[in-house]
Amino acid sequence: GNPDSEGTYCLNNLPSDWSGDAVTDCSDNLPNCDCDDNNFEDCYDCEGTCNGDYAIDECGVCSDPDTPSECDCPLDQVNDCALVCYDDVNENGICDDEGCATYDECGVCAGGSTGNTPNIDKDCNGDCFGSAFEDDCNICSDGNTGHEANSNQDCFGICFGEALTDDCEICSEGLTGHEANSDQDCNGDCFGEALTDDCDVCSGGNSEHEANSDQDCAGECFGSAFEDDCDICSEGNTGHNYNSDQDCSGECFGNAFLDDCEECSGGTSEHEANSDKDCTGECFGNAFLDECGVCGGDNTSCADCYGTPNGNAELDDCGVCSGGESGHTANSDQDCNGLCFGNAEVDECGICTGGNTGFVENYLQDCNGVCNGNAELDDCGVCSGGTSDHIANSDQDCAGACPEDEGFGAEYDECGVCSGGTSDHVANSDQDCNGDCFGNAFEDGCEICSGGFSDHVANSDQDCAGVCFGNTLADDCGVCGGLNVNLDCANVCFGTAFEDDCGECSGGTSDHVANSDKDCAGTCPEDEGFGAFVDDCGECSDGLSGHETNSNQDCNGLCFGNAEVDECGICTGGNTGFV
Repeated sequence: GNPDSEGTYCLNNLPSDWSGDAVTDCSDNLPNCDCDDNNFEDCYDCEGTCNGDYAIDECGVCSDPDTPSECDCPLDQVNDCALVCYDDVNENGICDDEGCATYDECGVCAGGSTGNTPNIDKDCNGDCFGSAFEDDCNICSDGNTGHEANSNQDCFGICFGEALTDDCEICSEGLTGHEANSDQDCNGDCFGEALTDDCDVCSGGNSEHEANSDQDCAGECFGSAFEDDCDICSEGNTGHNYNSDQDCSGECFGNAFLDDCEECSGGTSEHEANSDKDCTGECFGNAFLDECGVCGGDNTSCADCYGTPNGNAELDDCGVCSGGESGHTANSDQDCNGLCFGNAEVDECGICTGGNTGFVENYLQDCNGVCNGNAELDDCGVCSGGTSDHIANSDQDCAGACPEDEGFGAEYDECGVCSGGTSDHVANSDQDCNGDCFGNAFEDGCEICSGGFSDHVANSDQDCAGVCFGNTLADDCGVCGGLNVNLDCANVCFGTAFEDDCGECSGGTSDHVANSDKDCAGTCPEDEGFGAFVDDCGECSDGLSGHETNSNQDCNGLCFGNAEVDECGICTGGNTGFV
């Protein structure tokens, strides 16, 4: 193809299935091929190389255009494409002998002495240098065949087999040993969980039917038995009558029964058996027991001091009828010390005081009036602690002096240290030069506050010579005032690179070999006469070498050979094969 249009393509005269973009320069109608996308014979040179440069030369030989073949044969002989000379049996200038190598249909020199089998570069579809091949079913596939490799295999990999993918995407039938759709449940779901229940109904899984839900409580499919109010399976084929386990109160397995008066009693009936009999034993009779348990009595035989039958009223320790329905609390006439009609009382702390107790009222209150409280007078005489809302000694300053004391007024300074007053400490005397409490900042050699939290490095205002605010600097090699005299030509400190004879930085880390720019005669590129080189015979020639290029070749091009041009102007002798 045209190297100027490599990677781009013209619209005219291209195959219909060519892949690529068009260009405006259409001087090359078949530019360089993308061998992965296009498979055309025109993409290959005579050597079978995609986008190759080899071509048939004037000798009819596939050769590199830069080194064409030499095709001269002795008189009455012609060369084949492998440059082997044969007799011109037909005197037509063409190698017709059976042993001649010839170009096959793919343009490759084959047969004869080449060792190449004719048309060996064709694929199974007959395309030169094509990519078609016989697949596992012996079918010519891919390339330009239009046939996908192994497309004749069934899902089990058998050529022309009968296996197929069933509805569950399982390879089945054929030689697989798997029955198609055997992985479906009774609901038709692949790998589903639905099963046929005891009533032959598809249930579970996605069937939306509960297994055995068509059985009655006796386990009979589509039966009529059901659980009665006592949860007993009844009727149908059970042989059990509905609700036959209820008692007379309707309670399942209950204990209620009909008493002597034919009333449902006991169990949960809320009726006491035979409670409808009077005290003479007659059902629904009129005789009854009085409140003292006397049949037909008047309630007086068991009355208390207040006259209440079976009452609880009694005379208390002070001789007063109390309790029961009397309306009087027993011993309520006693004071808190137990004296009938006494005057001792419970004080604010709940202690019985006064009267004959011997205790003064509220003697358990603290200074804040709280019973059993913890409030006390502090060192400054103020009621503190307990519920007083006053912290003991909170009126003292940080040195412990009360407001009424001489020297009161000590306070915590900015560093939290008690200062002034009677503390014997000067306020903020613990700050460093940066104002930080207990800090490490100090004035450096240039009298600048440094270190600690000052954000200033001590003596950082000194230059490399130690002069405060001086201007002496360290050079790129770290030498104070060094002015980079230690840099080599490759800008490496203390490096070994140097300028060679041609003025190039060489050695060290320069990646340049000293004097490697000189030609073979030792001349630098900028010098007059530069350009000497080693010729085909290995001799330094031209330039200032004093040697003519290839002057050591004979007329046949052999270095140091002895072939010479004879009187007929023909190169003979040496290795020419001519006398």
